[in-house]
Amino acid sequence: ETVPVFYVMFTLCTILGSNFLYHDFEHKSTADIGAFCAGCCLTFGGVKLLTSKRDRRKTPPDALLASEAPGEWRQTPAELTPPSLAGCGPLPARRQLPEPSRNLLGT
Repeated sequence: ETVPVFYVMFTLCTILGSNFLYHDFEHKSTADIGAFCAGCCLTFGGVKLLTSKRDRRKTPPDALLASEAPGEWRQTPAELTPPSLAGCGPLPARRQLPEPSRNLLGT
């Protein structure tokens, strides 16, 4: 529930701050302001609808450290590799770049 609350609060604060600084609604008709408020309510209702069906179970912090946590980096004996490369063998060695010329002025 944190992200939707932050989204709605950020949007409301942005609208109110913009109105305070730039007088956005000063020359708008009552119908325009009503339509704007209805659009905000529709948007916030959509955020509520989209987030009402998600899984509300909390993930314990220890599960994030477990090896079966999705997206976790697995440590192989040689190095850390992303899950998509795990089991593919070692990565190729890096090529060394040639050393730059010490004579930068060409003399």
